[in-house]
Amino acid sequence: MVKTRETEPYEVNIYKAVHKNRLIVIGSLVCLMLAFIACLVFMFKVYTHKIDSILVVNQQGEIIPVEWQQKKEVLTNQMKFHVLMWFENYYNLDRGSVDENRQKALWLINGEDFAQLEQYYNQKGWFEDIKRFGIVQKIEVAEIRLSGNAEPFSFLADCQITTRQNGIEKRYQLQAGGDLIFVESDYPRNPNGMLIINYKEKPWEEIIEN
Repeated sequence: MVKTRETEPYEVNIYKAVHKNRLIVIGSLVCLMLAFIACLVFMFKVYTHKIDSILVVNQQGEIIPVEWQQKKEVLTNQMKFHVLMWFENYYNLDRGSVDENRQKALWLINGEDFAQLEQYYNQKGWFEDIKRFGIVQKIEVAEIRLSGNAEPFSFLADCQITTRQNGIEKRYQLQAGGDLIFVESDYPRNPNGMLIINYKEKPWEEIIEN
């Protein structure tokens, strides 16, 4: 009987200790799970913050971050700027810049489209006339319209070209369009990392003032 009385408290203490240890283990597991979930939430927030920003190159060649919510506006401005660069380089010509400007324009458009355009104007002898007769050609882009929600984006531009030779000035209406795709940027030759493809222009229409 004495032996039994000695073992009963001992057995009860063992069960209590096991139960207590089990609670500690469960509590530790719960804490670990909560810490793991918190870590996942933190990593997700970091990831979403990372993808919610993009990098763009400004006109000075500096790389700057822009929030993802501004991406559409930024891309719209970049696409218009790229198209504007193309028109200003290819159509703003005089005797001294006719070759240099066309070389700059080549970086902004697909090579095949550029070659077709060059062939058209060379057959007309237009570039040689600019050099020979000192023609000054200027372009004014009135409007650039963009369309599409994914690459390739499309554009259509309304422009006015003015030519001046020996004091005689003529004006023409030019409408041209094409598509835009993304390529690796190359500052300053192609700072926006875009390329014009499928470029087409309508024949110039002379503006006659009554």
